Amino acid sequence: MLRILGALLLLILAFSTQTSASIPDEKVTDRTLNLCYFKWQPYGHKLDARPGTDVQHRGIAVDVARKAAELQGKQVNLHQEPYKRCVAAVAENLYDGTIYYVPNYDIGIHRVQESFMGHVAAFFVHAESPHLGYEGLEQFSRQTVAVLRGGSSVAWLQQNPDLNLYKVNRQDYLWQMVRGKRVDASIDDYLTMRAIGKVADTSVRALRPMARYAPTYMGFSEKNKHEVSAWNQAIQQLKSNGVMDRIYLDHIYISYSELQERLAPLKEKSRAYNQKATADK
Repeated sequence: MLRILGALLLLILAFSTQTSASIPDEKVTDRTLNLCYFKWQPYGHKLDARPGTDVQHRGIAVDVARKAAELQGKQVNLHQEPYKRCVAAVAENLYDGTIYYVPNYDIGIHRVQESFMGHVAAFFVHAESPHLGYEGLEQFSRQTVAVLRGGSSVAWLQQNPDLNLYKVNRQDYLWQMVRGKRVDASIDDYLTMRAIGKVADTSVRALRPMARYAPTYMGFSEKNKHEVSAWNQAIQQLKSNGVMDRIYLDHIYISYSELQERLAPLKEKSRAYNQKATADK
């Protein structure tokens, strides 16, 4: 009998040890968030990793996410995905959140109110184009404008029914279409074009002033909506302590604070449309 009891006790101890070893440390997993993003320079992109090495994520929003997480004693695992796949996965709780998205077009995501980036849209034309500056959508009536399919500018451009949209699936096509004179203009993010060196191409020029500004935000899934407040405070702190300025200067030619000053008139001009778009959603 004693031998039987002893054997049973050993089995119980072995099962208990195996079970406890298979349960992850809740403190560790609760402090690590899986966040997705889509490729958008200078805000987020990944470098081609050599075989056997870790993927290296780079960009303004990537650094902001890491610094904001650090302030909270957390860590982030980053995943680059196509835009629609990213936001759909967050809405379905497959990812904990996204480091940037456009709230006008997505549901099921809890937004961090403090924005630190956005789409600075500009029209690009061939150097020989008669357009000398941006005057309004009306100047492109009965002309063809290339735009990124699914981008934040599509609905805005459709305000002019006489404007012909040519939707492309890749950002570099926007530049190529203008350079080859296949369209009258394209619209894209000015900072992106500057970040990838396209503004140095003298065959294409940007029309000034910039056309519109659409803010983007961090967002979290339903099961992680409790994260919103802490991340909002962390981003505010990065702005106030100067870290946001340093992050911007690490990636582009201008600090966050100076960029906001330059964008102030454009942001005010764009606010009415953005509010209407949200109301009509």
